[in-house]
Parts: sequence; C-alpha cells; structure tokens
Amino acid sequence: MISPQFEGNQYQGIRGFELDLDAQRYPLALLPVPIPLSGFASLSDGRLVGTLDNPQFSGTLLLEDFAVNQVAFDPVLLGPVSYQGPSGLMVDLDGQTGPASPDGLADGIAVNFQAPRNINFDVSWQGAQASGRTEGDILRATLQDLPLQALGLPTVERLGGGLKGTLSSRGEWVVDLNRQTLVGDVFIAQPGVGYLNAQQLTGQLAYRDRRVFVERGELIFNPCSNRLNGQALPSYCGAPDVADSIYRFNGNVQLDTLAYNANVSVENGDIKDVFTALAITDLDDLIQTFQAPTWVENQPSPEEIPQVLATQATGNTEAALLDQIRRLAEIQDIQEQEALAEAQNPIPPLDELEGRFDATVRLSGRPQEIPEIMFDVDGRSWTWTRDFVADRVVARGQLANGNLTLQPVRLETALPPDGEGNPRQAFVNLAGNLSLVEEDASSLQLVAEDLPVAAVRDIFNLPVGLEGRLDSIANFSGGLGNPTLRGDVVLTDGSINEQPIEQAESLFLYENARLLLQGELLQVDNPQPLTLVGDIPYAFDFMTVQPADDRIALTLDVADEGLALLNVLNNQVIWESGKGQVSLEVGGRLSRPTISGSMNVREAVLRSPLLPDPLTDFNGSVVFENNQINVLELQGQYGNGRLQAAGSFPLSFPFIIDSADLALLGADDPGDVAEDNDATPAVTNPPIADAAIPMHPSGALTFTLDDIDLDLRGIYEGGVNGQVVVGGSLLLGGPQLGGVVELANGRLFLPEGGDAAPTSESEQISNFIPRFENLKLTLARNIQIQQSNLLNVVAQGDLRVTGPLRPFRAIEPEGTIRLRSGRINLLTTTFRLAGRDNVARFVPERGIADPLLDIRLRTSVTETQQLSPGVEATAFASSEVADTSVDPFQGTAGIETIRIRATYQGSASNLLESLFLSDISDSVIEFSSSPPRSRQEIVNLLSGSYIAALQSGQGVINFFGGALLNTVQDFVISRLNLSEFRLFPVTGASRFSNEENSGSALDVATEVGFDVTDNITLSLLKILTDSTPAEFNVQYRLSDEFSIRGTTNFDDRNRVLLEFETRF
Repeated sequence: MISPQFEGNQYQGIRGFELDLDAQRYPLALLPVPIPLSGFASLSDGRLVGTLDNPQFSGTLLLEDFAVNQVAFDPVLLGPVSYQGPSGLMVDLDGQTGPASPDGLADGIAVNFQAPRNINFDVSWQGAQASGRTEGDILRATLQDLPLQALGLPTVERLGGGLKGTLSSRGEWVVDLNRQTLVGDVFIAQPGVGYLNAQQLTGQLAYRDRRVFVERGELIFNPCSNRLNGQALPSYCGAPDVADSIYRFNGNVQLDTLAYNANVSVENGDIKDVFTALAITDLDDLIQTFQAPTWVENQPSPEEIPQVLATQATGNTEAALLDQIRRLAEIQDIQEQEALAEAQNPIPPLDELEGRFDATVRLSGRPQEIPEIMFDVDGRSWTWTRDFVADRVVARGQLANGNLTLQPVRLETALPPDGEGNPRQAFVNLAGNLSLVEEDASSLQLVAEDLPVAAVRDIFNLPVGLEGRLDSIANFSGGLGNPTLRGDVVLTDGSINEQPIEQAESLFLYENARLLLQGELLQVDNPQPLTLVGDIPYAFDFMTVQPADDRIALTLDVADEGLALLNVLNNQVIWESGKGQVSLEVGGRLSRPTISGSMNVREAVLRSPLLPDPLTDFNGSVVFENNQINVLELQGQYGNGRLQAAGSFPLSFPFIIDSADLALLGADDPGDVAEDNDATPAVTNPPIADAAIPMHPSGALTFTLDDIDLDLRGIYEGGVNGQVVVGGSLLLGGPQLGGVVELANGRLFLPEGGDAAPTSESEQISNFIPRFENLKLTLARNIQIQQSNLLNVVAQGDLRVTGPLRPFRAIEPEGTIRLRSGRINLLTTTFRLAGRDNVARFVPERGIADPLLDIRLRTSVTETQQLSPGVEATAFASSEVADTSVDPFQGTAGIETIRIRATYQGSASNLLESLFLSDISDSVIEFSSSPPRSRQEIVNLLSGSYIAALQSGQGVINFFGGALLNTVQDFVISRLNLSEFRLFPVTGASRFSNEENSGSALDVATEVGFDVTDNITLSLLKILTDSTPAEFNVQYRLSDEFSIRGTTNFDDRNRVLLEFETRF
C-alpha cells in the first residue's frame, strides 16, 4: 500500500508506503558489479515500510549456488536482511547444507553497509574467515586460514602447479581503497609452488601497482623445527634442534607476468631441507633443477589425494605365526632387491648427503624460464655415503642465460699431519662454465689432491683391499647432450691387501659416449705390472648422444706377484701369494661380450668373502675361449682336505642343463628310488676319485671335495665330501650348484627369524651369491642340527636343496631326516628324543626352518610336597603312637619323580607358536606321565606354575629342582648314558618327622637312575651335604596305582613296601 500526500486537490508526493516484496531465483550474474558473481537470489517475507526520506526494509534472503570469482560457498545460504536509515544495510547469512569446518565454523556472510566508506563485514568459507571495517578510505582487515588455491592465480607449468598453502594475517592488514595498496604481516602454513614445498612462511606483505612485495620473509623447511608457529611436531621428531636453520628473504613478484626478484640469506641451513624442497634425490634431478619432475604430469586430483594418503592396514596380527614369518621373509627379500639395485648404482642418491651451510643467493626471472642466480655458499661438516666427509664446502658462482659459472666449488678435508708435522689437506676443486642448454658448450676443470680412496670407495665401487690417496686432473668440455671428459688419475701411497703399490696411473678419455682408458699398476719389488687397456661404450641418462655401437675392447696382462693386483678388479676372489700368469682379452658387444686368454697359477693362496679360510697350494690351468671358462686342471688344499675341479663354465649364456641333469652325479641308486620312510636310510659316501676327476656328462665344471673341513658362518661347520656340478653362468644369473655333498662330523645351524649377519666388510660388499639347484645333501655320521638353545639333535638322511646360498631362509629343501638322538627345550624343561622313529620332513614351500615333525620325547621332573606336621592316620589304636623316628621310606618323603612323555606331529612353527604365543595347556602336544598326572598338572610341572611363591621354602625347592639344574643334568645323562640324573634340594623337615631333624636348612641331594624296563627302575640316592648313608632303591610299577619299592643303605634301613596311590 502506498499513501499519497495531498494539499487540497494538489498532489504533493508520497506520504508513506507499506509494501510486501517477494523475488524468486534472480540471477546474480546480472548485477552491475566489478566482481564476477554467480548463483541465484530469492527474497521471502519482504516488507518495505516508511517514507521516502526514512525507508525501512526487512526480509529473508536465500542465496543458492553462490560463488565469488569461482569461490563457491555453501549451496544454500539463508538469513535475515534489513535496512534502516541510521544503521544502514545489514545482511546475516548462514550455510544450511555444507559441513562445518574442524573449528565448527560453517559458511556465512555478515555485512553492515552504512555508506560507501563505512562498511563492516565478516565472511567465513570452508574454515577460512575474513573480517574488516572501513575508516574513510582505509580498510582494516584480518584473514585466517585461506587456501591460496582459492585465489585463482596462474599455474607455473615448469614447476608443475600453482601457489598452495594456507594464508593468514598477523594483526590487521591496512588497505588504501583510493590508491589500491595493501600492507600487512602474513603467515602461510605449508607453502609451495608446484612441486616445491616448505613448512612455514612469514613476512610483511605489500601490494601496489599489480606487484606483490615481501619484506622480512622467513621460510622453514624442517618439519621438526622449533620455530614452527605452535604446530604439533610429528611423532618421528626427536629433541628440538637448538641450532635451527634460518632462511630469510625479501623480494617481489609481478602478478601479470609472475616475473620475480628475490634475495635469500641462510644461517645454519640444512642441505637436506633444500634437496627435499626442490625434490632432488639423484644427479639427474640436480641437473634438471627447476624443471618439473616426471611424476608431476601424473599428480592425483584433489579428490584422489585423501585416498592416496589414507593409511592402509597391512598384515594380520591374528594370523598364524608361520604366515607372519613368511610375510616378513617377503618384505626382507624386497628390501634386499632394493639394496642390490642401489649397490649397482655407481653414484649414491643425493638424499644421503648431509651437512650445514650459510649462504646468500640472488634470484630473478620468470617461472617459464631458467632463472638467473648468484650464489655464495659456505658449508661445513658435509657427509655423503659412509666415508665421504668434507670439513668445508665452498660454492660461489652464478647462473645466467642457462650458463652455470663456478668460481669455484671446492670441498676440503683436513688430514693428519705428515711425518714432519706439517698440516695436510685433501680437496676437490671444480671451476669453469657448465651450460644447461644441451647444444651449448661447457668448460670445466676438476682438480683433486690427496683424496682418500675410502672417501670415494662407495661412489666408484672400489674394492675393500685398495687403500691410498688419489690425485686427478680432469677437463670437461662440450654440452650435456654429448660431453667430453679427459684426464688422468694417480694413486699415491697405495696398497692392495696391505701390499704396497709403487705406481698406479690411469689415463682416460670419455667422448661420443665411449670411455677409452689406459692404466698400469706396479707393486713395490715387483717388476711385473698389471696393464689394462679398454674401450667401453656407455651413455648417461641425461645425454642425447648414444654410442655408435656397443662393441667393447679390454686387454689385461699380469704375471707372478702382480696377480695380487687383480684384487682391484673383483671382489669374489682375493689373490694373496703364488706364481702365475693371466692374459685376457674382452671383445664382442656389451650385450654379449666374448673373452679369450689363459690363466696358469702355481702354489697360490686364494681367499673368498664366502669362505673363512684360504685355499692353499692352489695349482691350475684355465683357458678362456668361446665365451667359456675351460678348467683343464684345478686343485688345492682347503680345510685339511683337497679340492679338485675340471670342466667348462660359461661366462654369459649358460649350458642348457635342467635340474635333474645337474644332480646326475648325486642320483640315488635304483634301489633307493622307492624309499621306505619307515626304514633307516643307508648312508654311503659319494664316489670320490682317486686319480682322474670324474666329469659331468655335459662337460660342466665339476668340483670334487675330499675330506674338507668347512666353516660357512651361521650355516654349517664340519666335514664335507662330494662332487658339485656348476651350472648357470658367471655373468647371467650366477652359478648354479648341483651334484651330491655328504656332511659328516659337523653342525648344521637353522636360522632364527633372520640370517647370520655378514662378519666381514668383504662379505657385505660381495654380490656373488651362488644358487643351489637340486643339490643332494646327505647328512651322514654325527651331524647335529642346532637352533640356538632350543634344539640340538643328531640327524641322518638325504635332502634335495634348491635356492640361493644366502639368504639361508630362501633355501627350498625336500626330503626326510631321521632324528637319532638329542634334546629339545620346551619352556624350562629339557626333553630328550625317545625311540628311533623321530623324523623331520622338509617340503620346499615350508623352507629350511619349518619342517614337519613327527617326534616322541621324554623327560623327568621332580615333584616335591611339604609334609604336614599333623597326626598321621595309621592302623594303630588312637592310644598308641606310630614309631616314625627311623623310617627309611620317609627318607624321600615329599619327593616324587614324574616321568613325562610327549608326542607331537606337525610343523616346527606351530610347535613354537603353541609354546610361546598361547597357553601350553591348549597346545597340540600330547602329554602322558608315570605315575599318571592330569594334563594340567603336567603343564604346571613343565612351566613352573607350582612356583606360586618363591618366598616359601617349598617354592624354592620346586624351582631349584625343576629348572635351574637342567643343563648340568642333561650333560651328565648324555655322557654317562643314564636314564635319570637329578640334583635337587631337600630340607630336614621333608626327610624326617622327628624333632631332631625338624629344621628348615636346605641340603642338596642327587639321584642316579637306570631304566631296566619301562616298569623296573634302579636308582641310587645320596644327600651330598650331610653324612646320611647312600640309599639303593628299586621300584617295580605293577599298575598306575600299585607299585613295589625296596630300599637299603646296608645299615639300619632295609625295607620293602607295597604302595597304593590314587589322586582325587
């Protein structure tokens, strides 16, 4: 309703109005505002009242799918809207459908607009919040937790993305609305550009003329920094770093072109922070710095990131122990494969480089171009790999127009003073120009002096036995696409296996992706040098030029004492002394090399990292031809025995010999093919030749082992005889060992959840691991199988073995082993094997440490009971008292020998699991005893559950007699071939009931027993700590309830007793 105003008949205007307003889904994009808007507006319950001079408005505003500059709010914003002259326009909208932020803050818009320069606002969006007010032309605002991605700034394709992080203000930002400038302090959590990332950025932000300026900026890369703004540190962080890294900067960015200028200063920086921020892990990444890595092209979408980062459960803690052990073995195999791949890389990863530095850096450029950089870095205490240490690192230079100038890069390390006390210093100096543009030429010179061999041993895969200092001058020219490297390397004060080297020098030229080298090694007092001339094709990944062909050419000559120099070229065989000559020529192609030449040695001493003892008196004649090693004669002494060999072994392409042929020398006799598992296998020595070495029908290399004492650390110690056929090849797949080997008078060790650690540095480095291929392993006389203190049994039988020599757990055995005698420790009790029908059956899928067992065990334990001092029930009248002052049968009153038998059929892992990971009373072991006891009573005796209170004398008796002396008892039983031998404590009160012997002092008794039959036992019992006469006893058990006992000390105790015992 509109009320007009009249004066007479003259219309004077509108006196007032009262209107109801309603609007439905008005497109916001039609509004004439400079900011892009989208969505729809609806008005309900609208009411406009008042006059033209003082209008008043109220209603409910609904915004649907509202977005500002592509920043989308909650799909439904709803709230009151009103206008009154003094207070102006007021809007208060809240999100209705979207989830609240972690702080409970939903999307919302609250505005109070009183005049063009009098505005208050408070806006929340997906956890971010902005608020502000105007004071004339000045807007004062605050901002919290705004994702930078919402600003819609251009992406940087070279870096694989745009700005990211969470922006907040520190204090108020001041905006001049007329001049369009901004000044304020900022805080950005998790800042980044593309793949470059940091933890925190702070500084003063200014904006004017479409350019953003940052002053007093500070970056933190380390997630464990103590300078982080109140953030909770990750769980893997240790104590806060007192000397934290400080990265300060200032600069500016032009928003239209993203052209930038920056000055950076670093105090106590960490090189790991820089490499992590720049995603540098290897040399290729360093060369391509400021170029997006390959994974940037396949980054997950924002919707996929939570799924990628979500924690996935692996494994099953409720799974059987064997399944968990197998899973552990799989993980360890993967780790070993990764370690092998890393070991084959000649240059270690750069993420292993550690050290601190101070630096000043100036940067400028555009994101799509290679930046211009001036740098001055001073580092200290840098380490790379195990032995590379630089006390000081200096890097000065600049990068301009794609050309890197080094002025210079220098690494220095102090060395011990020389003999005259003068200080010494090892250094590497690199200076010159390096073009990052493949077509442009570079010019660099590297100079190294007194560089310890140990510092670069891992980088260049040098042998352990090589020591000394390296001097080198190398000149780099050409472009990265086709570099040229020319120079020489000289070894001074060098030695090989502690044998001094008089001269070692190598000239090299790397050009057109081919390495040409000429080297000579000369030992002191040895006129025979080792000479090496080579031509090898090789191209690095960053190069565009490839070798013209893959033909190789290497020539090696060495004789007599100079043969020790071969140790430089391999880690598998170490020459210690002897006479001989080696002439080799390597030709053909890199993918299929050919080797020709010969080797003749006499009275040599050799070592191998796979064997603890040297091979002595070694004589041999070997010819290299047709890509094969033809052993004409090979023999030597090892481990007090003799080793002989003859045959051919391929260098690359192996003979086609299946596993059955490899085992031909170890084939069973026709009569042994259908083996009766219940019969005792006959053990025979393998055929050892007295004169000529027997050859495999294929002509494969065959080793004859004659009475060798072998010590394979953590695997086997003892005698070895047999014949081993070597299949496979040296370079492709490694050797494969078949044939037959007999073990005698030795010990075979089972793994305990992992392999024995290598005991020498040589063994750790060597990757020369042979593989068993259907090798027949015969356990002959006196072979013990041991596993820590759990198992020690004498075994006999045959196994077929397949798998690598290391890791030992990867071996796949097949066969049946008879367990003749021995012991197995279950809980606190030692069980001994009973009978001759105990077997362990090995199947390939269960591995060497988890055979299927079929065993019977026996043991004896002492059960002691404290006698009650109460009145004893007797056949005498109550007025009469029994005479118990001298009762020989009370000499052992309260002491009972329980003979326990155990039977088990199943896997070794299930046996251990039932003993140690669950209640033994529910285990798969079957128990019986004589005299009979219930299963729980037997379990209590074995597990020590009777020791409820060690403070009581009875508890001490049970514990002492049942656990502490098992080792001594087992030793005496095995040495004297007894059925029983026990040491146990007794008290006077437990032996006599008269007053004279009622004390609680502890004595020690021993019992020696021999089972005549299963029911008749003879024994001798003696108290060792007093003068009580020895007692001779005999027991004949008629049944589980009745037994006859006799005892005598040939003095005053001579009795025969009929016993009846029942338990309830």
